[in-house]
Amino acid sequence: MRSVEVRDGLTHPQAMRLLQDALSQRYVVDVVDPRAGFVMTTWQASVSHDGVPDLRYRTRFTARFVDDWRSLQLRSEARWARGDEADIGYDSAQLDSLAADLRARLGKKA
Repeated sequence: MRSVEVRDGLTHPQAMRLLQDALSQRYVVDVVDPRAGFVMTTWQASVSHDGVPDLRYRTRFTARFVDDWRSLQLRSEARWARGDEADIGYDSAQLDSLAADLRARLGKKA
């Protein structure tokens, strides 16, 4: 999980719009609950071989505004399928990249 401190002055609708816009640049947004401040992407195959997605490895992200919308919690889920079972974890590189992008859009200005 990564946290992003949200800059002062953003209204809840503005913060949700910025979050959805940032996520939809790279992912497909699946679930949005503006009242709860929650967004989740679809599972996405992020590894490809010769331009064909490898569906054995998939990731998705969830984001939720917490602390009265002063902070954004970002989580990554990753699944690597091995036959009928899957290893479950997270993709730290994708999570760090997305968190940096969200800090630039939503975070406090230096």
